[in-house]
Amino acid sequence: MMAIRLFTGFKTKLLFVIIVMSFSCTVVIASINNAYPVRSVKFNAFVTGYGLSNLDGISVTGTLNPFQTCAGTSSASQFVTVSGDDLTQNILVTAPAGFEISTLPGSGYGTTITLPTNGGKVYIRIAAGSTGSLTGSISFVSAPFPTISRIVSGTVNALPTIVSATGAARTGPGSLTNLGTVSPPLVTTIDWFANPTGGVALTTGTLSYTTGIISSTTNYYAEARNTLTGCISSARTMVTDTINPVLNPGSIGVNQSFCVGQNPAPLNSIVLASGGTGSISYQWQSSTDNIVFTDIIGATLINYTPVAPTQTTYYRRKAITAADGSIASNTVTITVNPKPVVNFN
Repeated sequence: MMAIRLFTGFKTKLLFVIIVMSFSCTVVIASINNAYPVRSVKFNAFVTGYGLSNLDGISVTGTLNPFQTCAGTSSASQFVTVSGDDLTQNILVTAPAGFEISTLPGSGYGTTITLPTNGGKVYIRIAAGSTGSLTGSISFVSAPFPTISRIVSGTVNALPTIVSATGAARTGPGSLTNLGTVSPPLVTTIDWFANPTGGVALTTGTLSYTTGIISSTTNYYAEARNTLTGCISSARTMVTDTINPVLNPGSIGVNQSFCVGQNPAPLNSIVLASGGTGSISYQWQSSTDNIVFTDIIGATLINYTPVAPTQTTYYRRKAITAADGSIASNTVTITVNPKPVVNFN
């Protein structure tokens, strides 16, 4: 099939072409609608055949590279230029599934748009709700001319995630180290922030972050980032670094005095231990000189009932945490007096 446009001072929409096989060929051109007289042109060629050719309609120019974006976000736009030649109806442009189009680069996107007969620019992008790999064709229609199609393709990259993010705790001012794990693990890192949204990263590209000296409990935020696609997690994950007050052992009471052979009253907690980092446990101790104290086996509760001592004895209660060690409470004295002796002399 062969289409020939001849500039003969008149214009025809459809040409019926008959070519006589000869080196000196005659092309007879007739207007199908008989609007113009038959004309013929001689030229030298060796061609055969006949056909119908549409010489006017829609043309689309411009290169569309594969699109890329992150899940939940529309891609950057690209555009093509559409031209119309002797159209009588507007051009209906339809985007394939997963894409959207507009006549403006930054707004007005939808699945279809209408261009005037002389055409215009069409901006294309991946729609924000799309997923996975996308391939389709944009169609350009203005009846009765044939539909024009342009293939588009793209990829919606999945967002990385924070699998876990763990803060730390200490007693009193100091620095702490936060740790995170991510998915997918091999191509994802963490950027650390002081704010849940916005702001400049405190540090980037590391699964751990060590704070400066802080004196009060502080929140930090971990954001996963895929180093290949640039996609970031949908939200930042909060971690809390806790600054606990100094471990306070609390207090016990009270001093007692009794005679040999009597049983002392229980030693009760007046104020529970508090502060420190981690769970608090207790250990009671005793001493006979108020200098060297030894642990009382099995005496690890808040209160303690001592076995009747045979001499004056001093007691105290230690508060213990794994992070802080131990600190002793006040000392309670149980004084043991000798039994009185009756002298009848």
